[in-house]
Amino acid sequence: MAALAAAVTLSSCIKNDEDLSKARSEARKHPQAMAHWASYCENQVKYWNVQVKTDIAIYVRTTKDQLPTVLCRRISKALMSNSIVLADIKALTRDHHVTPRMIAALRNG
Repeated sequence: MAALAAAVTLSSCIKNDEDLSKARSEARKHPQAMAHWASYCENQVKYWNVQVKTDIAIYVRTTKDQLPTVLCRRISKALMSNSIVLADIKALTRDHHVTPRMIAALRNG
């Protein structure tokens, strides 16, 4: 149950970098929470339009079909390593814009 709570925290209740820091701490205590979040992330990416998936797949260096899995795994890793911040996530999820930090995280994943 704690894992589910942490996954929900990661996906919806983060309003600033302080909340993100707290969510990281919670995810470190409950690693399975990141797996739940990654699954949620993959489901969201599946609904992106084809052009956005194609563009992002170039940065991730993968196919559109593999994009949800690879992208969300790399974002999870970047979140836990503190190499991206909330602004990077918002830019990607809301505007489908890839920031320089996000590019580095996606390529180095």
